[in-house]
Amino acid sequence: MLNIRILKFYGRISVINCSMDDLFQKQILQYTLVEKLGEGHTGPVYQAWDTTMERIVALRIVPAELLSHPGFRSQCLSTLRTLSNLSHSNIGNIYGASKDGDRLIVVMEYISGQTVQQLIRNGPISNDKFLTLAIQIARGLTFAHEHNVIHGNIRPSNIMITDEGTAKLVDFGLSTHMIHDNDSSTIVFDEVRYRTPAHIVNGELTPLSDLYSLGEVYWELLTGKPTFSGSTQADVEDAILHKPLDFDKLYT
Repeated sequence: MLNIRILKFYGRISVINCSMDDLFQKQILQYTLVEKLGEGHTGPVYQAWDTTMERIVALRIVPAELLSHPGFRSQCLSTLRTLSNLSHSNIGNIYGASKDGDRLIVVMEYISGQTVQQLIRNGPISNDKFLTLAIQIARGLTFAHEHNVIHGNIRPSNIMITDEGTAKLVDFGLSTHMIHDNDSSTIVFDEVRYRTPAHIVNGELTPLSDLYSLGEVYWELLTGKPTFSGSTQADVEDAILHKPLDFDKLYT
């Protein structure tokens, strides 16, 4: 039996040392899965090799249980169509989407680099680096808003910094269509820190929501710490709603 294993090597895919059965399990449409990059409300994301176009891509696999809800399905597809027509150096590209049984496979640009979340693990960045990144992120968000697209989930893990130092906004919009978006059982705790008071109170999302969340990210880039913290979701939400910012943190 032929042994195959998928390896990354200088942007190409080599195949050695695993069973054909394993390979078939890692094949979706024309995409060969390489590794899992993460998972969010709308499904896991994988690095993959597009065997037709011969390039590396990122795949988001939206599960059937989400797509079975008519409201989510229609809004999700509408958002993806809009995003696929956006082309900006500071926004991650959406190449397309295809059905795979009851699932939806969203094909996205694979971005080699690190997230802002990874960037600030060792503390705040320099003022010069902050200005470079802040301007790029703001340009990408402005372009999206000019085309009537709200991100809805801006946080450090949804901003990529490429190996060349370019900032790119990723993971636009899909999670804003979650049916139980304010249900604590569906919330990634980390994202609560970047929500606006209006979003906490009534679920409202507008372009101003994105600007508020972006301000939170900028604060964290400059200080290395979130604006508000707490041990539970309720603690964080209470701090956002009622506690003033300590601006002295920007100068320490």
